[in-house]
Amino acid sequence: MRTSALSRSRWYLWPLLVPPIYEKQRITGMNLLQSLWDQAAVEIETAERLVIAGYSLPESDILARQLLRRSYAANTALSAIDIINPDAGLGPKIQHVLGAKVIRIYSDVRSFLDHS
Repeated sequence: MRTSALSRSRWYLWPLLVPPIYEKQRITGMNLLQSLWDQAAVEIETAERLVIAGYSLPESDILARQLLRRSYAANTALSAIDIINPDAGLGPKIQHVLGAKVIRIYSDVRSFLDHS
């Protein structure tokens, strides 16, 4: 019983997988994710380098697309985006969504590290 009470009191340590849906708050029943999204926006807006690893930017993830688009547009220091993903078709997709001029695509982490 004590373990269960302790687990509930430390809910913020539970792993959470957020699927690519529009209303992400429905998953938690609270506005838990908003501060994370706000911080992500600030970090992207001020980043000197942006690396997107293993994320395919699905059509259904409207919030992530908006976050990336707005934050990338607000960043004046970022000259390129590095993508680590075996799908070479992802580069043009991200170029289109973000309006990015320079996209570097790496098929795996090893090739990214070899060129970094």
